[in-house]
Amino acid sequence: MTAEIFGRATGLSKGKGGHMHLFDPDVNFACSGIIAEGCPPAAGAGLAAKKRNTDAVAVAFLGEGAIDQGAFLESLNFASVHNLPVVFVVEDNDWAISMPKDRLTSSHG
Repeated sequence: MTAEIFGRATGLSKGKGGHMHLFDPDVNFACSGIIAEGCPPAAGAGLAAKKRNTDAVAVAFLGEGAIDQGAFLESLNFASVHNLPVVFVVEDNDWAISMPKDRLTSSHG
């Protein structure tokens, strides 16, 4: 993974994915540079785990600036309606994309 982040040919995607598009099929890890876009695949992985009757749990990590994105809200609702084994980890890092969260969100906590 580190080799990929530094653009090395020995990286997961031969150095072409960079730090925002990491993927490692050996450990079922993926990330995207698009805000909250890890949520729908996590919900899908949770649905697959439920249908396969396994004890697997999917996890999506995102910052609080992504909680107003449709991808997050729809995935959260889908996972709840179908009682899927998905954990959505929301990090309060005070930023939403490239600006302070108080410029994008009216709730301050």
